[in-house]
Amino acid sequence: MKKRILFYSFSIIYTLIFVLTVPDGYKNAVTYPFDRLLVGNTFLYRLHDTPHALFKATLKTCNSRTLNNDFQTLTDWECISTINNTTVKQHYKSNNKVALWLVLILTFSSILLIIWAAGIYYARKDMFANLFIVIANAVALNCLVYIDLFFVHRLHAVYPAVSSLVPLCLFYIVFTMKESNPLVKTVCYVIVLVTGIVLSGTVYCNVLPFEKVYQFNGIISVVLFIIAAIMLVCEHNNHARFLIKRNIVVAGAIVAGGVLPFAVLLAGTYHDMQPSTLFSLLFTIAIPVSIGNGLLANYSLGSVANLQKNSISMVVDIIIAVVISTGLFYMYNFYSILLSPPIIIGLFLAIMLIILHIRMLIIRALDDIIFLKNDEYSLSLQRIAEIITWPKNLKEKLDAIENELKTLIKVKKISYAIIDNYQYNDERIIVLDEDSNLASFFKKRNETITSASFFSSRNDEKAVEEYIITNGIEACIPVYINESLKGILFVHNKGDYFTNVELNFLSMLALQVHQLVINSKALTEYINSRNYEKELDLASYIQVRLFPKKPPQDCGIQFSIYSRPYLKVTGDYYDIIPVDKNRVAVVIADISGHGLSAAMILSATSAIINGMLKEKKGIDKVVAELNHFLTIRYTGFELITLFIGLYNKRTRSMEYINAGHIAPLVVSKDKKLYHLEGRSKILGVDPMAQYYSSRYSFSAGDQMILYTDGLTDLYNSNSDITFGEDSLNEILNQSLTKPIEEKIHAITEGIVTFGQEYIKDDITVIGMHFD
Repeated sequence: MKKRILFYSFSIIYTLIFVLTVPDGYKNAVTYPFDRLLVGNTFLYRLHDTPHALFKATLKTCNSRTLNNDFQTLTDWECISTINNTTVKQHYKSNNKVALWLVLILTFSSILLIIWAAGIYYARKDMFANLFIVIANAVALNCLVYIDLFFVHRLHAVYPAVSSLVPLCLFYIVFTMKESNPLVKTVCYVIVLVTGIVLSGTVYCNVLPFEKVYQFNGIISVVLFIIAAIMLVCEHNNHARFLIKRNIVVAGAIVAGGVLPFAVLLAGTYHDMQPSTLFSLLFTIAIPVSIGNGLLANYSLGSVANLQKNSISMVVDIIIAVVISTGLFYMYNFYSILLSPPIIIGLFLAIMLIILHIRMLIIRALDDIIFLKNDEYSLSLQRIAEIITWPKNLKEKLDAIENELKTLIKVKKISYAIIDNYQYNDERIIVLDEDSNLASFFKKRNETITSASFFSSRNDEKAVEEYIITNGIEACIPVYINESLKGILFVHNKGDYFTNVELNFLSMLALQVHQLVINSKALTEYINSRNYEKELDLASYIQVRLFPKKPPQDCGIQFSIYSRPYLKVTGDYYDIIPVDKNRVAVVIADISGHGLSAAMILSATSAIINGMLKEKKGIDKVVAELNHFLTIRYTGFELITLFIGLYNKRTRSMEYINAGHIAPLVVSKDKKLYHLEGRSKILGVDPMAQYYSSRYSFSAGDQMILYTDGLTDLYNSNSDITFGEDSLNEILNQSLTKPIEEKIHAITEGIVTFGQEYIKDDITVIGMHFD
């Protein structure tokens, strides 16, 4: 609630300042006459290579009256200035296009930062995202203040106070990211606040010329930026040795986005500099925009690989910012005579599109050079899925997984804490009480924790931090199923920070390890029982945990599901997997084989599908991986028919692949019944098979029914009658106008009428109504 109040309070303040500065700033910039920007009544920053207004000259009058920034009423100007006790009279015309572009760029940058901050506010909940929101908002507000400073002069008195928000936010970031003496915190906050308030009071009371206050404010800001950066990298806590890299990256961002641009602007008050100096303000925008969310993510700050990529990306973005500012300046000053503004703007946009495309290629190349390709991680997850199905004990499987991790990401040890009361035969499996500090912590903070993360001063969080430090843990990846905490994967002894790609990989691994532990428990109980009936019970227990307990809400589809195994264990598999806020995957499959073997294959199939979809892999790659897994691991002895559809509720379109499964039935909103065409090879037969997706667009009110062959293969041997597709179509034709739930109910009633004693296979039916 407190965070929300602060967010909306700032939004109101930002909107108010925006209204007070941007409209008048734009109007004044359109007719701005001078070749330099005024700070107070002093000419400082150049807008042209050959300015007429003298550097540091003081403007006295224009057209025999004192200037009040009323640029809109005049087109010809006769101004009197003084410099070194010499009076200078000059003529100007209202035709300065660079001033207009400066206002537009500052406005655009401010809005961009606000949108960026708002997006992160709603998308992420971790503390480092909150830190980015704080600094982005402060910089956005300062952009508006600079518009007022140069073109409006309405909020001069509050300029030092608002300007002090940036160093104040930086100190807040420093003290959040590292432990500090409370007295030091208080002193730093008081110095910044008092300095801003005193300087604003000085401006309001006209104690000093505004340009002197502006200079002094610049000096104080640069000094405070430097102090914040130094404090961030000065760390004496031995336990925090892994935090130094992270803090150095953030300190580098402070220097690049704070010290350098403000130092350049400050230098421009002492020495006459080139016009592009003014656009050093863009550096303050380029840093948070280019690094922003990625820089302040708690898992990427200390990674050497990420540091390399972010540093190069930052340099590329700064070069682009310089090209933008220089391009705008020279185009409007040297080519506006030859070309019309629309042509210039079109030419500039074309050039920028080329530059941005080159940037994209550079970043992609960096990903390929610095990081392993994502295919390596996908193949590793597939190998681990195979390890899980090995007929070996838990210790051997965990050893094999650790060997895989050593090769891939240099991790030497993993352990898994599971919320359970079962005693496992391996020291790497830790039984966790549901009310323990660790469990309580991860129930509140649904996020991955690494050695670069920070903890609050609360006792429970400090206890968790001590546990992580004592046990040499470098990453904690919680496992949630149906929003309930099931366990935590601990990663030890990596010796370096994790990249974003590595942590995405580990989040998928955590799900697989959890499934391995659950399967191991079930298998152990089975071996102890030595009972076939127990095999069916345990296999059923494994399978039930794989199926969704209830369909997701607000996915654009209403589901009605009927599933009946022939025995206790089913060879049918279905799943409903949210991929993102707009897309949901629907899967139905028929797996050959029965008993514990089928349950294990089903478990591996579920792990591969869920893991790859969470990595945002396309369904064509998901199906190809499944086929590869089956053909290599089982050499054609285990086969799967599968239908997978990826539905986008925003476009109402479904991308799908049918790998040898029965074609789904579609009931259109105008009550027509037909099959969804498109079918590929069954999985597990041909290792070279290619799988291509098809696409179908639904209308609101359409329905689709997926089912396995256990339904249509119902056979009455006494009367030699098959249920078949004809019976299914007849049932659906009789219930075309009914809701999807009643259609599925009619199908189940049809099964009962036919005779349940003739069921010899698993039956699964999934009904979908598209909103």
